[in-house]
Amino acid sequence: MILGTDNNPKGTRVFGPVARELRERNFTKIVSLAPEVDLRWPLQPPRPSPPCASNAHQKGDTVQVITGRDKGKTGEVLRTLPYENKVLVQGINLRTRHVKPTQEGETGRIVTEEAAVHASNVMLYSTSQKTASRVGIVVDKDGTKSGNSRKTGEILD
Repeated sequence: MILGTDNNPKGTRVFGPVARELRERNFTKIVSLAPEVDLRWPLQPPRPSPPCASNAHQKGDTVQVITGRDKGKTGEVLRTLPYENKVLVQGINLRTRHVKPTQEGETGRIVTEEAAVHASNVMLYSTSQKTASRVGIVVDKDGTKSGNSRKTGEILD
């Protein structure tokens, strides 16, 4: 709604060259009839979902890929991304990236680096038993929790 100098409504306009008309008719203020509507753009992104409660993979664990292009390969977890439910595994899901030179005299290069793999596509791997297995929780007599291999029963650190 457009208000004049005496704060009385003079009209509304949705389309067209609004700014020129406002200058020509000496309108001073534009007021919205719906102040509760927030017209900020872009809209705020949704909050990320909380990390998966059963995130069995930790940094330093040895895991085996159970599906995808690298199926059967094993590697060490370098980093976990709990809000995305992904893990970064050494030597798995390699991507090639072309890097531009940043300084004068420097040449561009091709970098090979690991990309994240979804946590459901890897399984904890026992290096002593040479098997991949699901992880169970065992509560000791003193109340501490530790993981164990479901296949072999081996206690994991």
